[in-house]
Amino acid sequence: MISEIFALQNPWRTNPNLSFYLKEREVFDIVKTNLDNELIIGLIGSRQVGKSSILYLLIKHLLNHGISPTQIFYFNLDDLKLHELFTSVPGFLQFTGKIDNRKYVFIDEIQRLNSPGLFLKELFDLKLDVKIIYSGSSQLEIKSKIREHLVGRARVIKINRLSFNEYLNFAAPASKKDALAEILIYGSYPAVAKKKSVLEKN
Repeated sequence: MISEIFALQNPWRTNPNLSFYLKEREVFDIVKTNLDNELIIGLIGSRQVGKSSILYLLIKHLLNHGISPTQIFYFNLDDLKLHELFTSVPGFLQFTGKIDNRKYVFIDEIQRLNSPGLFLKELFDLKLDVKIIYSGSSQLEIKSKIREHLVGRARVIKINRLSFNEYLNFAAPASKKDALAEILIYGSYPAVAKKKSVLEKN
């Protein structure tokens, strides 16, 4: 069952030419520049601000720069069955297999785990060639569960709603005045900005 879920969540493994159709955020360059160091990357922010989209953009970036799909592991922990993989580091490493080249492990919605900080600390402290990138929706929950374990081990980046310029790029409104009116009424979440009609934005 876990292998089947993993395959569904990692479609680029069977289709390396998969198209993502996602727009880059201003913060993406900051996130991207941290891919080459050894630190864990953490993306935190409220729901629907686009954290998962940034993870997918990072995966797309890696694939476009010669990283094999077999080096990339994405886990969305909204699926409770996957939590079994995160009960022990040895079991997790057994699932991901032998490390011949750097592996990139993406963990989405990490706050779903009972002890996410401890798991990340144990994995990081093994000093394996594994780059860990996680996202979390609840800042308070993430901070209480993770921060104490990851001091000196992680670069945590806050993901906010769209800036005004980003909203213009996402929504392509008729004018800046229209964009401002839409933001005041509907907010500046990426999913809302992409909607074209008033009914869809509500």
